[in-house]
Amino acid sequence: MSHPLRTRFVGPAAVIDLEGDLSHESEAALLTALHDAHVAPRTFLLLNFKDCGYINSAGISVLVSIIAENRDGAHRLLACSLSPHYQKIFRMVGLGPFLPIYEDETAALQAIEDTH
Repeated sequence: MSHPLRTRFVGPAAVIDLEGDLSHESEAALLTALHDAHVAPRTFLLLNFKDCGYINSAGISVLVSIIAENRDGAHRLLACSLSPHYQKIFRMVGLGPFLPIYEDETAALQAIEDTH
């Protein structure tokens, strides 16, 4: 990931905007963002893939690391703005139960609002 990685806070959600490619080089930045979300307590962590162009197998591994880091359930993890190709890959590798996918940020934030 070309590491401008931005964390924004929208109501009960920490929104992490992913930019560039998601690979093993992204792990430190994403774990820092996860830590930032813990420091500013939020119930939901939304990974926004709108500006993420490519995700390789190491990038999938990074996402699995984030899911593992959240095993205490401190956050409810969600994703949005994934291309149909990556949605299929996420389902194939079994991320679906741990990382529900929404069409876009608006839909994800509405789902959060509906459950909050």
